[in-house]
Amino acid sequence: MMTMGGFIRDIAGDDYRRLYAAWVDAEGRTPRRGLLISGAFGCGKTLAARSLYPRARIVNCAVRKEVERLRDGDSHWSEMHDLYEEGLKPFAVTMLDDMGADAPTNDYGETVDAVGEFIIRAHKDKGREMRDDYRSMNIACDRLVITTNLITDSEPPKNATDREKALYLSYRYGGRVASRLKEMCVFVEMKGADKRR
Repeated sequence: MMTMGGFIRDIAGDDYRRLYAAWVDAEGRTPRRGLLISGAFGCGKTLAARSLYPRARIVNCAVRKEVERLRDGDSHWSEMHDLYEEGLKPFAVTMLDDMGADAPTNDYGETVDAVGEFIIRAHKDKGREMRDDYRSMNIACDRLVITTNLITDSEPPKNATDREKALYLSYRYGGRVASRLKEMCVFVEMKGADKRR
């Protein structure tokens, strides 16, 4: 649990108060019960997210097999889904770590963006009236936590190159995903420098 003291302050540095406020907002019983932490490489996003939610089911978006499980599931996730159907809540939190590092996958000749598809499905399955749990394919969770290096607070400039546009959430996953994330998550940016040595 994060407190006003503790080592999370060391992780977040100058971003601590904004991160703490966003976490409190995400933990409230509001429609936006997810948390999206953005920022530059090495600023402590993943460490902060894991500190806030130490028991989260973590999907490393940079690992293809983990991303494919968002779509296909595996025996463990399928068992969890079955439990959910029986009225249980198997996962309190699902964390998409390093969203944007994933690459589209090939499904029998069709290009599939599994992360984008997961978010759209989670939003749809959660519904607008009954906001109890996010459900998407083989995953059920009470909170969705995302870390990303993508720029989340604006659209790419019209004269930007494709490489520059790829740095923006709305371009990388499309407007449908970006719009749904705004409804599902509290956004917070960590502005600290790279802490890796």
